Amino acid sequence: MRPVDFPEPKLNGPFDAVGLRGKTTGRHNEFGLYLPDAQPVVQTDISGSLFTCAPVPKAPSTDALHEVDAPVLFAGLAAKQFGHVILNSLGRLWALEHLPPETQVMFLPMRRARLSFYPALAPMLRLVGMRQKPLLHRGPTRYRQIYTATDLFGERYGGAASPAFRDWFVRKLPPRGPIERGLKVYVTRSQLGASVGRFCNEDHLERLLAADGYQIVAPEQHGLNNQARLFQRAETLVFAEGSALHLYALVQREGQSVAVIQRRRDLPKLLTGQLHDGPANAPTQINAITGTFFPPRRADNLGLTTLDFDRLRDQLVAGGFVSRSAPWSAPRAADQRASLRAGLAADEDLMSAEDHQSWLKDRRRKRRTMA
Repeated sequence: MRPVDFPEPKLNGPFDAVGLRGKTTGRHNEFGLYLPDAQPVVQTDISGSLFTCAPVPKAPSTDALHEVDAPVLFAGLAAKQFGHVILNSLGRLWALEHLPPETQVMFLPMRRARLSFYPALAPMLRLVGMRQKPLLHRGPTRYRQIYTATDLFGERYGGAASPAFRDWFVRKLPPRGPIERGLKVYVTRSQLGASVGRFCNEDHLERLLAADGYQIVAPEQHGLNNQARLFQRAETLVFAEGSALHLYALVQREGQSVAVIQRRRDLPKLLTGQLHDGPANAPTQINAITGTFFPPRRADNLGLTTLDFDRLRDQLVAGGFVSRSAPWSAPRAADQRASLRAGLAADEDLMSAEDHQSWLKDRRRKRRTMA
């Protein structure tokens, strides 16, 4: 990953400004904060593959439906998924250290302006010490005391964080102790249910790793503070590829040994950028995939991956994650069939990646015809 030339942290304001959401084209919106003369406030843009916004040179109107008198920091985008929140909603929060303690944070909602639509947002804010309820921009709003700040982390930098942001983030977490030598953790997805993107027979993999001394952890069953502590404390971590890696990438430490068992043949670029940005060694990427199948669902992130367990063992041993003497076996054929069918209705079948893309195109064509 190429070094990122981060801008200097800058806090702007307070401004008496009106927030306006303008025309949307694809994933781009003409949102901006505008002064009484209709000129845009600096550093209100959002940049990333998920969503972008930038103000127009001059707002067509500065009339407001709502008004907020309290001090407010514009904090970027409110996204729905855990990883998207980490990469889009944290990079400006460092500025809160330089603002009045009663300052609220305001996000531009990606879609609906309801906090229930963004379940990962409030837990992430609590992780960095915020207890106040965040604001979501909803219609033309006059913000009497609004601040903006330089975005120092996330999608616009390919997942990288500036040293200033990383220092701020670690300081907001509970004090960390030393790495616990010998602590090995496997971060599983098996408790998320059969309807999410997953490995086939992950429960079998858990039993094999537990027999070799791994603690099996389903991160969604623990608060973010406890997850961060565990990720900082463990000497060895093996992850089922998933969104927990976004949190680990923020708290990673020098001296840890980390592997990622891939569910996709290529890790997403943003995740790779994050993992290669911190102080730990780059994780070992383990690809033992033999096939990827999809249920008849519209989402394209629900793939079910089958693994070659012998190849998986060889790569784990080669990386020093599993001992050569560890008991190991492949799942039984009947267990693999049962895992492949889990989450499907009796009249449903899995599809190859190519057939799933054709199925999605056919559904989109039918919706256009009906419209």
